[in-house]
Amino acid sequence: MPAAELARIKAELAYERHPESAYEALAAVCFDTECIETSGFDGEPEDLNSYAKLLRHFGAATHGVFTPSAIVDVWDTDTGTARVGFDHGGRHYEVTVELQSDWFQGEVFELINHALSEQGCVERFVALPVVDQVLHAAFVDPAIVERAREVGLIPDMSRLLEEEMGISADELQALIVGDAGELEL
Repeated sequence: MPAAELARIKAELAYERHPESAYEALAAVCFDTECIETSGFDGEPEDLNSYAKLLRHFGAATHGVFTPSAIVDVWDTDTGTARVGFDHGGRHYEVTVELQSDWFQGEVFELINHALSEQGCVERFVALPVVDQVLHAAFVDPAIVERAREVGLIPDMSRLLEEEMGISADELQALIVGDAGELEL
Protein backbone atom coordinates (compact mmCIF):
# COMPACT_ATOMS: atom_id res chain seq x y z
CA MET A 1 0.00 0.00 0.00
CA PRO A 2 1.45 3.39 -0.91
CA ALA A 3 2.59 5.31 2.19
CA ALA A 4 0.39 8.27 1.24
CA GLU A 5 -2.67 5.99 1.18
CA LEU A 6 -1.84 4.59 4.62
CA ALA A 7 -1.49 8.14 5.96
CA ARG A 8 -4.87 9.07 4.43
CA ILE A 9 -6.56 6.07 6.07
CA LYS A 10 -5.04 6.89 9.48
CA ALA A 11 -6.24 10.49 9.19
CA GLU A 12 -9.75 9.30 8.27
CA LEU A 13 -9.84 7.00 11.29
CA ALA A 14 -8.83 9.87 13.59
CA TYR A 15 -12.24 11.48 13.07
CA GLU A 16 -14.98 10.45 15.45
CA ARG A 17 -17.05 7.75 13.73
CA HIS A 18 -19.58 5.15 14.56
CA PRO A 19 -17.57 1.94 15.02
CA GLU A 20 -19.85 0.02 12.65
CA SER A 21 -18.90 2.33 9.77
CA ALA A 22 -15.18 2.79 10.51
CA TYR A 23 -14.42 0.55 7.51
CA GLU A 24 -15.45 3.48 5.28
CA ALA A 25 -12.07 5.06 6.12
CA LEU A 26 -10.52 2.45 3.82
CA ALA A 27 -12.35 3.93 0.83
CA ALA A 28 -9.83 5.43 -1.55
CA VAL A 29 -12.60 6.03 -4.08
CA CYS A 30 -16.16 6.98 -3.27
CA PHE A 31 -18.87 8.05 -5.73
CA ASP A 32 -22.56 7.79 -6.50
CA THR A 33 -22.91 4.89 -8.95
CA GLU A 34 -25.87 6.55 -10.65
CA CYS A 35 -23.56 9.20 -12.01
CA ILE A 36 -22.51 8.74 -15.63
CA GLU A 37 -24.03 11.87 -17.09
CA THR A 38 -21.92 12.54 -20.15
CA SER A 39 -19.16 11.19 -22.36
CA GLY A 40 -15.79 12.32 -21.06
CA PHE A 41 -15.16 14.38 -24.14
CA ASP A 42 -18.40 16.31 -24.56
CA GLY A 43 -16.98 19.41 -22.94
CA GLU A 44 -17.43 17.65 -19.57
CA PRO A 45 -18.55 20.38 -17.20
CA GLU A 46 -16.75 20.02 -13.87
CA ASP A 47 -19.93 19.05 -12.01
CA LEU A 48 -20.87 16.22 -14.42
CA ASN A 49 -19.39 12.74 -14.11
CA SER A 50 -18.13 10.58 -16.94
CA TYR A 51 -16.12 7.39 -17.23
CA ALA A 52 -13.10 9.51 -18.20
CA LYS A 53 -13.41 11.63 -15.06
CA LEU A 54 -13.86 8.55 -12.85
CA LEU A 55 -10.84 6.80 -14.41
CA ARG A 56 -8.74 9.85 -13.48
CA HIS A 57 -10.28 9.70 -9.97
CA PHE A 58 -9.30 6.03 -9.60
CA GLY A 59 -5.80 6.87 -10.81
CA ALA A 60 -5.36 9.72 -8.34
CA ALA A 61 -6.47 7.45 -5.49
CA THR A 62 -3.52 5.09 -6.07
CA HIS A 63 -0.80 7.73 -5.60
CA GLY A 64 0.88 6.84 -8.91
CA VAL A 65 0.30 3.06 -9.01
CA PHE A 66 -2.56 3.16 -11.54
CA THR A 67 -1.83 5.77 -14.21
CA PRO A 68 -4.50 5.70 -16.92
CA SER A 69 -3.67 7.71 -20.02
CA ALA A 70 -5.08 7.94 -23.56
CA ILE A 71 -8.51 7.52 -21.99
CA VAL A 72 -11.34 6.40 -24.26
CA ASP A 73 -14.92 7.38 -23.34
CA VAL A 74 -17.03 7.18 -26.49
CA TRP A 75 -20.79 6.80 -26.45
CA ASP A 76 -22.86 5.31 -29.25
CA THR A 77 -26.43 6.27 -28.48
CA ASP A 78 -27.66 4.32 -31.53
CA THR A 79 -26.47 1.02 -30.05
CA GLY A 80 -26.83 2.09 -26.41
CA THR A 81 -23.19 1.31 -25.65
CA ALA A 82 -20.05 3.10 -24.58
CA ARG A 83 -16.43 2.21 -25.28
CA VAL A 84 -14.33 2.83 -22.18
CA GLY A 85 -10.60 2.31 -22.13
CA PHE A 86 -7.18 3.56 -21.17
CA ASP A 87 -3.47 2.88 -21.51
CA HIS A 88 -1.59 1.70 -18.45
CA GLY A 89 1.88 0.19 -18.12
CA GLY A 90 2.46 0.17 -21.88
CA ARG A 91 -0.78 -1.69 -22.70
CA HIS A 92 -4.23 -0.65 -23.86
CA TYR A 93 -7.31 -1.87 -21.98
CA GLU A 94 -10.83 -1.38 -23.28
CA VAL A 95 -14.36 -2.64 -22.69
CA THR A 96 -17.74 -1.95 -24.27
CA VAL A 97 -20.52 -1.42 -21.75
CA GLU A 98 -24.24 -0.86 -22.00
CA LEU A 99 -25.51 2.63 -21.32
CA GLN A 100 -28.09 1.65 -18.72
CA SER A 101 -29.54 5.00 -17.79
CA ASP A 102 -26.73 6.76 -15.96
CA TRP A 103 -25.43 3.85 -13.85
CA PHE A 104 -21.69 3.15 -13.59
CA GLN A 105 -21.07 -0.28 -15.11
CA GLY A 106 -19.08 -2.82 -13.08
CA GLU A 107 -17.14 -3.98 -16.15
CA VAL A 108 -15.14 -0.74 -15.93
CA PHE A 109 -14.26 -1.49 -12.30
CA GLU A 110 -13.19 -5.00 -13.36
CA LEU A 111 -11.10 -3.60 -16.23
CA ILE A 112 -9.14 -1.36 -13.85
CA ASN A 113 -8.39 -4.32 -11.58
CA HIS A 114 -7.45 -6.46 -14.58
CA ALA A 115 -4.91 -3.82 -15.65
CA LEU A 116 -3.48 -3.68 -12.11
CA SER A 117 -3.20 -7.48 -12.02
CA GLU A 118 -1.44 -7.69 -15.39
CA GLN A 119 1.09 -5.13 -14.19
CA GLY A 120 1.90 -7.27 -11.15
CA CYS A 121 0.30 -4.96 -8.60
CA VAL A 122 -0.81 -6.67 -5.38
CA GLU A 123 -3.37 -4.00 -4.54
CA ARG A 124 -6.78 -3.91 -6.17
CA PHE A 125 -9.85 -1.76 -5.85
CA VAL A 126 -12.10 -3.76 -3.55
CA ALA A 127 -15.73 -2.74 -3.18
CA LEU A 128 -16.80 -2.17 0.40
CA PRO A 129 -20.43 -2.41 1.50
CA VAL A 130 -22.62 -0.07 -0.51
CA VAL A 131 -24.29 2.75 1.37
CA ASP A 132 -27.40 3.79 -0.57
CA GLN A 133 -26.04 3.70 -4.14
CA VAL A 134 -22.57 5.01 -3.29
CA LEU A 135 -19.56 2.86 -4.13
CA HIS A 136 -16.80 2.87 -1.53
CA ALA A 137 -13.71 1.09 -2.84
CA ALA A 138 -10.51 0.45 -0.93
CA PHE A 139 -7.18 0.26 -2.75
CA VAL A 140 -5.54 -2.59 -0.85
CA ASP A 141 -4.44 -6.18 -1.08
CA PRO A 142 -7.81 -8.02 -1.30
CA ALA A 143 -6.61 -10.38 1.46
CA ILE A 144 -6.72 -7.45 3.90
CA VAL A 145 -10.39 -6.80 3.16
CA GLU A 146 -11.21 -10.51 3.35
CA ARG A 147 -9.52 -10.78 6.75
CA ALA A 148 -11.34 -7.67 7.98
CA ARG A 149 -14.63 -9.28 6.90
CA GLU A 150 -13.72 -12.54 8.67
CA VAL A 151 -13.15 -10.73 12.00
CA GLY A 152 -16.25 -8.56 11.60
CA LEU A 153 -14.60 -5.20 10.90
CA ILE A 154 -16.37 -4.97 7.54
CA PRO A 155 -20.01 -6.08 7.38
CA ASP A 156 -20.92 -9.09 5.26
CA MET A 157 -23.56 -7.45 3.07
CA SER A 158 -25.00 -10.72 1.79
CA ARG A 159 -25.71 -11.78 5.39
CA LEU A 160 -27.15 -8.37 6.27
CA LEU A 161 -29.41 -8.36 3.23
CA GLU A 162 -30.72 -11.80 4.03
CA GLU A 163 -31.30 -11.03 7.72
CA GLU A 164 -32.70 -7.51 7.37
CA MET A 165 -34.42 -7.55 3.97
CA GLY A 166 -35.02 -11.23 3.28
CA ILE A 167 -32.95 -11.19 0.07
CA SER A 168 -30.75 -14.25 -0.53
CA ALA A 169 -27.34 -14.09 -2.21
CA ASP A 170 -28.86 -15.72 -5.32
CA GLU A 171 -31.67 -13.15 -5.43
CA LEU A 172 -29.15 -10.34 -4.99
CA GLN A 173 -27.08 -11.70 -7.90
CA ALA A 174 -30.24 -11.83 -10.04
CA LEU A 175 -30.92 -8.19 -9.20
CA ILE A 176 -27.36 -7.23 -10.13
CA VAL A 177 -27.44 -8.98 -13.51
CA GLY A 178 -31.02 -7.93 -14.24
CA ASP A 179 -32.65 -11.38 -14.09
CA ALA A 180 -34.81 -10.74 -11.03
CA GLY A 181 -38.11 -11.30 -12.84
CA GLU A 182 -40.94 -10.94 -10.35
CA LEU A 183 -38.80 -10.74 -7.21
CA GLU A 184 -40.82 -9.13 -4.45
CA LEU A 185 -38.93 -6.67 -2.25
